[in-house]
Formats: sequence, C-alpha cells, structure tokens
Amino acid sequence: MNDANRQNRHCARLAGVIVSAKIHAKALEDLAAERAKREVLSLSAQSLQAHVDWLCLLVNQLEQERAILYRKITHLEIPVPSFAQHSNALPALTEHVRDLWASLDDGSVTD
Repeated sequence: MNDANRQNRHCARLAGVIVSAKIHAKALEDLAAERAKREVLSLSAQSLQAHVDWLCLLVNQLEQERAILYRKITHLEIPVPSFAQHSNALPALTEHVRDLWASLDDGSVTD
C-alpha cells in the first residue's frame, strides 16, 4: 500500500465519530476561515461604532453651541436635544462644550 492510500485511509476520531483525515482537515480550514471572517466583521463593527459615537458627539456639541448662541442673543433658555452616548469615544468634545458653558456663565464671552 503506498503512502497516498495510507493517508486517505487514515482516520481521526472526533467525539466518538470516525472521520477521514481529509474531512477533518477541511473542517479545521473552514473553522479558521469563519473565525477570520468573524474577527474582520468585529473590527469593522467597532470602527463603525466609533464613527457613530463621534457623529453623535459632534451633533450634541453643535446643539449645545446653538443653544449658547441663542441664549446670548435672546436671553432665553431653550431645551437642548442630545443623542445618547454608548461609549466614551471623544470625551474631549464634551469638555469643550462644558468650557463654553462655563465661560458664558462667568461673563468671559461677550457680544
């Protein structure tokens, strides 16, 4: 019996089931490919979530700035809508908005 026939007849035992080595190797290759696809999709989802978080923060900042300017012109308080944050992607933007509010309250921002 030559080596090729021996290798084809070689069997691996998995969970009590006899499976040929070729089928076992193919299953392992498929598993590795699916895990790689899952990893790529996971990284893509994380990237997209970071973009969404950044856009939410930017819209929130613009709404806050609009409210500050409106308050400065009309001397009226208006409610400020905002998107909920699911992660702290860019906390520096929210700090910037807080600084703007503080400078408006202490009078350092003038017409």
